[in-house]
Amino acid sequence: MIKGHDILCISSQDWDVHFITPQQTMARLARTNRVLYVNLTHSIGGALLHKKVRDRFSSKPMRRLDVEGELYEYSPPPIFLPTGTLPASLSNVTDKINGPLFASVLKKHMEALGFQNPILWIFNVRWPTLLDGIKTKLRVYDCIDEWGSWSGHVGGLGRQKAAYAEQQDRRLVLGSDITFVVSRSLFESKQSLTSSVYHVPNAADFELFHQSTSEDVKLADDMPQGQGPVIGYIGYLDHRLDTELLIKLARKRPEWQIVLVGPALSEDIPAPLHAAGLPNLKLLGPKHRSELAGYLKGFDVSIVPYKIDGFTRNIYPLKLYEYMASGKPIVSSPIPAVVDEQPLVDIASTAEEFSSAIGKCLAEPNRELEVARIELARQNTWDARVERKSELIEALLQDRARQTVSARSA
Repeated sequence: MIKGHDILCISSQDWDVHFITPQQTMARLARTNRVLYVNLTHSIGGALLHKKVRDRFSSKPMRRLDVEGELYEYSPPPIFLPTGTLPASLSNVTDKINGPLFASVLKKHMEALGFQNPILWIFNVRWPTLLDGIKTKLRVYDCIDEWGSWSGHVGGLGRQKAAYAEQQDRRLVLGSDITFVVSRSLFESKQSLTSSVYHVPNAADFELFHQSTSEDVKLADDMPQGQGPVIGYIGYLDHRLDTELLIKLARKRPEWQIVLVGPALSEDIPAPLHAAGLPNLKLLGPKHRSELAGYLKGFDVSIVPYKIDGFTRNIYPLKLYEYMASGKPIVSSPIPAVVDEQPLVDIASTAEEFSSAIGKCLAEPNRELEVARIELARQNTWDARVERKSELIEALLQDRARQTVSARSA
């Protein structure tokens, strides 16, 4: 693990939201380094429209978190001009204003913490302008999604917003010293731009999710009991979710309880699920990560019911190894990264295929596959992933140090 560095993390996720790659990575790096974790940025208009944005900054913009090591969370003020939602020419103009503005705000807080010459670690595709705006010892781009495809789903702005995200992603890949990607397809798409791209998949908090196998962990109070097999999903309710498939599955199998655990990114995602009015289709809402083992414990089969599109073809679902930590059967849509995990995962495309695959899992328990899933999850932990990234970064820093010495002695 790299040690003794200051790390400036520009995250794609607020710290206290669903604990995913940015938080998992920085929580571990903070054990041996100092980390300034920067939450999502917001425009002036966003602050005017959303009280939550105003409250986050006005309450306590920077605080030290109660985690192992030294990690500070910072919520930038909502002072930025909009980008991405504008025509490309105007977005490029606002970028030139926002970049120096954000850099000056960050420098002020880094100075307050005594940060010097940090490693700049960017998850947020919006900020390639920071690559040249802050003096750093190393620039890292951690690409966890195909942002162009994601942006095409968000805000109803379609291709215009997607094109902007693709442009920013390209700038980050070309301008960073090292790029990490979570899926093989992302690796292949970035490889043509740079030789310093590395495939480091997502992982699982194995100890947390493996607790679902323990008798000491109680089943969550709001989980259905004694009403038939429980088919469960844990994660965001967002544009990836195939709501039509879920509704068809619930109608086809009324004797199954289909349970979705997680926050909805917008009300229009779960709306058709609520409108269907199916008593065996249950949305239990967001839960604290410490509670998730109590839900996974009650699943008979775990599912990844995603639409297959330009976005999901490039993802590596976080929930895959989390599910595997329980050992229980998994049925997933044919996401390329998940297809590679057969036979530990069953693949299905339609409601009929999901019904058949789940029915087979319920009828034919397989202890050998259960043990294999748990072992694979045990091997794919966040500790191992962050250690791999650290090794690559350390090698790059050492190579640069050697080049500096050689240049001085020449």
